[in-house]
Order: sequence, then structure tokens, then C-alpha cells
Amino acid sequence: MDSILELLGNSGITATQALMFILLLLVLPLLALFASQLHAGKRIPLRPIRAFERLGTFIGQSAETGQPVHMSLGVGGIVDPSTAESLAGLALMEHVATEATACGAPLTVTVSDPTLLPLAQDTSRRAWETHPYQYQVQEPEARMIAPDATAYAAGVMDILLGERVAANIMVGRFGPEYLLMGETGVKCRVPQVVGAADPQVLPFVHATADDMLLGEEMFAVGAYLRPRPVHIASLRVQDWLRVFLILTIVLGVLLRSL
Repeated sequence: MDSILELLGNSGITATQALMFILLLLVLPLLALFASQLHAGKRIPLRPIRAFERLGTFIGQSAETGQPVHMSLGVGGIVDPSTAESLAGLALMEHVATEATACGAPLTVTVSDPTLLPLAQDTSRRAWETHPYQYQVQEPEARMIAPDATAYAAGVMDILLGERVAANIMVGRFGPEYLLMGETGVKCRVPQVVGAADPQVLPFVHATADDMLLGEEMFAVGAYLRPRPVHIASLRVQDWLRVFLILTIVLGVLLRSL
């Protein structure tokens, strides 16, 4: 073992990087296996997630009433540790923007980080261009409010209070400023769908949101809303890895106890 660690140290590869590479080699065959089964026609059931199911209802209500749907992508960006959460929000935004454009529902998307704004604008533009009568419907609006988290929360509060939104969807990186926005949505009696991964924010989400995407549920957008074989296969591999890690921990505890 010492010789292996010494070899890794001399090659510039850390033990963590080597472990991740080995894990990747184990994951790829499983991913290919599940993807091939899906292409062959096998169905892999997914547990229902209420938040995904309610999105269509909120968009339909917005189309009927003319009240906009507000979607927040959080205070994260795409060049920091919040990248995964921001990309999950963008994936959900793509679905929401496409559905809103299809039925003529107004949609307002807000971001805090300037690195996320071009991606949000491009997503809204592509969703609008897929509509066969695009010039007869309103293009989803993507706007940047402020790079400061508290100032961004104040801007979202102003939208919730002043624009009579039909629903408030918030998926991305959030911190303590979430409580300002969440409480405002509750006071305005706006239906809220919220997705967050920070354990310190999840209690506030549970207290203020009607429907929630807690933790890893945020990253299942592709499998649920765009059910391509590779997305569902990836979700299935994650489930198997979770079971493997749990069994490894239990076995380690038993061996340690004995």
C-alpha cells in the first residue's frame, strides 16, 4: 500500500483522484448496460415527485389568468462550487420556458450571478424559437437583479409583491437570503416550488414551499422531464451506487465491531 501511495505521489495523482477514476471505470459499464436495456424497450419505473407534476398546473393557470410565472435560478453561478445547482436550475428552466411558450404563459426568470445570465437568456430564446407562431407569444424574460445575495432577495420580493405572479419556482443555490423570498411568497399566497441542496436552507424550504425538490431530487430533472435513455440510466446508476455505499458502510461497521 505504501508503494502504491508513493507511486501515486510521484505521478502527481492524489489518492482521491485515483479513487474517483476507479469509481468511474465501475460506473461506465453499468451506465452502458442500463442505457442498452432502455433502448431495447425495457421500462425502469421512477418514483413520483409531486413538484415535477405540479409544474404543468401552474403554467396552465398562468396562461388562463395572464399572470406571470416567476422562476429564480438562485444566487449561484457556473464558475464556482454552485455550478451543479445552477445547471440543475437551467435544466428545469428549459422545460418551464418551453411549456410556457407553448401555451402563451408569461415567464420571468431572474438570476443573481452575471455568469448565469447569458445561459438563461439563451435558454429562453431557444424555447421561444421552438414555437411555430413565436411572434404571437411573449418571449420568456431573463433578467439579472443584483450580484449581492441580499439585494437579489429584495428584488425577488419586489416582483412577488408587485407583479401578482401566478407561481414562484426557485431552483438553484440559495443561502440565508432564501427566507426573505420564501416568506414573501407565503404572505402573498403564491404557490411555490423550491429546489435546494444546502442542508441549512432545507428547513426554510420545508416551511415555506408547497412542493419541494430536496437535495438530489434537483438533479433528476433530465430523467423526469426529458426522459431520454441516458438520463434514466444515469439515475439508475446513482441508485445502485447509493445502495453499494450503504452496504459498504454497514459492512465496515460490522467488521470494525467484530
